Amino acid sequence: MNTFLKMGWELDQGYLEFEPLMFAETSSGTDVRNTTKANGDRDDRNMSKDIDNLTVGANLRWEQQWNERWQLDSRLSWFQSDQESITDELRLRYKNAALDKTTLSNTTDELTDDLVELRTAIAYDWSAENLGKIELGLQARRNERDGHKSLIENATPKDPNSGDIYNLKEDYLAGWVRQQFKFFDETLRIEPGLRLENYRLNALSNDGQGGHNSQSSDHLHIGPSLHASWRIHPQLTLQGAISRTLNRPQLDQITPTREEKNGELIQGNPNLNPATAVNIDLGVVWSTPDVFLAATIFHKNIDDLIVSTRTGEMVAGLPVVQPENVESGTIRGLELEQRYHLGATGIKQLDGLTVWSNQTLFDGKMRLASGRQVPFFGEPDYLVAAGIDWISPSSNVEVSLAVNHNGKRTEEDEFSRKRFDKLTTVDLTAAYSINKDIRIRFEAGNLFNEQEHGPRSSFNANHELTHVEQRTVSIPQTLWLGFDMKF
Repeated sequence: MNTFLKMGWELDQGYLEFEPLMFAETSSGTDVRNTTKANGDRDDRNMSKDIDNLTVGANLRWEQQWNERWQLDSRLSWFQSDQESITDELRLRYKNAALDKTTLSNTTDELTDDLVELRTAIAYDWSAENLGKIELGLQARRNERDGHKSLIENATPKDPNSGDIYNLKEDYLAGWVRQQFKFFDETLRIEPGLRLENYRLNALSNDGQGGHNSQSSDHLHIGPSLHASWRIHPQLTLQGAISRTLNRPQLDQITPTREEKNGELIQGNPNLNPATAVNIDLGVVWSTPDVFLAATIFHKNIDDLIVSTRTGEMVAGLPVVQPENVESGTIRGLELEQRYHLGATGIKQLDGLTVWSNQTLFDGKMRLASGRQVPFFGEPDYLVAAGIDWISPSSNVEVSLAVNHNGKRTEEDEFSRKRFDKLTTVDLTAAYSINKDIRIRFEAGNLFNEQEHGPRSSFNANHELTHVEQRTVSIPQTLWLGFDMKF
């Protein structure tokens, strides 16, 4: 259940908006895994998992236009999320065709996230021949997570393992400046910029022996950028950009506790460094009211690339997987996009119908700590998407249907190689306006509940193949029904 209220007030040359939010979500799932070893012994596991999540928060936004030249845009956000996950498992282990051991366990994971963020930008229009707007901005964020994991096994509470109780504090501070220059009757626009970022992380967790572990890091990043666009024809524009960016680890990647997922033990890594990337994009756009065509080539070099890799450690027969910084990575490709309004044909029945598609080709490599070159982590060979959008003003109905197709992809590290087969999913969105103030909306992601399939190969420290197993990975299916009301 998602609930939000948006309230706005018109000010003298400004606007103030307040948006309280509440999101409540409940999900459940089951996992049945039966494994037969080479000697005939079996390990049968039946698991069920229930997750309850409640998020509350608010956004406060202030826009102010003091005069024709000065403009302010500020946003203050606060969110708190409480999540409880309960996993019940029945595990049966057989030796010599006889039941050898039965384990009944209950695991409870509780975590609380608190986030406060301020973002403000002030712009000034020089109103000069070649000078456009200059923008100065500031962004500050504090993100804190507290987590606690408990285990009851065969009715006996277990002592917390290392990382089961933790606190993470992430502080982020950034400032930037952008200046726009205009030439040739404003057909050529060039915008250089500079962004300074400081990222701090403090992690505290139990060590499983009555003590604690602590990690801290502090990173300063300088990110220059340059964007340009040249309208060489009323419908034709050339675009280009080059920038140096910072990619911070996600909170789930630095959370020290362990979670079983898809036959692996996933453990966060508080010692992760942010990744840095140099990005280059060159593109061309043809745009009219009824036709949109675009082509973009991109190239990205990444240092300290963050990928999930096997550590080589095994716990209860499961491999431990942890995000780590690899040496470097490069990804490049071509992206094409097309959109056409069928009403332009003059056929009245097609008015309101738009067809669209986009295609992306990828080519990427990354270098592991051992020096081996492997395919870029998780990127498919290609992506293809196509769909149709229908807007009917007479019936107040909006419908969007999208088909997404991914090519084969690979995730490889020092100890494993996962290959995923091609995948096709369907998304559907529909909305009906009861009147000008009330609208009902339905959304379905992965409508037919497709799953990913492919082999996982495991290697030893000498990169010798030890075994191959076929695996199926669930892709979330989302169904959402709600309504919007204005008053």
